[in-house]
Amino acid sequence: MPDPLLAAVLGLTVLLGAVLFQVLRTERRRATLELRLKAITTATPSADRLVMSLRRTRPQRRLLPALLLASLDSALLAAGNRIGLLHLAATGIIAVSMVGLTAAVIQLRPALAITLAGAGAVGAPVLLLRLAQSRYQRQFLDIFPDALDLIVRAVRGGLPAPEAIELAADALGDAHWCRDGRCAAGRR
Repeated sequence: MPDPLLAAVLGLTVLLGAVLFQVLRTERRRATLELRLKAITTATPSADRLVMSLRRTRPQRRLLPALLLASLDSALLAAGNRIGLLHLAATGIIAVSMVGLTAAVIQLRPALAITLAGAGAVGAPVLLLRLAQSRYQRQFLDIFPDALDLIVRAVRGGLPAPEAIELAADALGDAHWCRDGRCAAGRR
């Protein structure tokens, strides 16, 4: 095995390990949050019980990773939480393997192949995330005028605003999110 190829394989192994570590960490954090939410929703308020907080404590010593994780969480939320870290990692791995295969077939220089693989490992997940965000925003903007119209008509008809919003959410959510017999989570 040539030395640059060995370095590329080692780098890919380290990258995959880091991605796996991040996915496991996020899943553990998500499970902890679900347990806290379940405890809050099932707990009855009383004076002798402590109230749990949904706020996550942020360690001050690791500011940069916390900021990156916060921005990644908000980016995934802007995509409707339809994709996760596992999807992003898989996209990066596929991009790296496709660049590697292409580099092997056309016999690129190892330095150029490693550079292209790095660009693919970063660029492909970002592209997937941006596409998912734009799709989610388009879906929202498609039903937003109908929702506003329904809310205005319900309020003019004498329904209180919170009930009008709930009515619009129920009516438009089922009509627009359930297609072909498949529904989003929590919908009929």
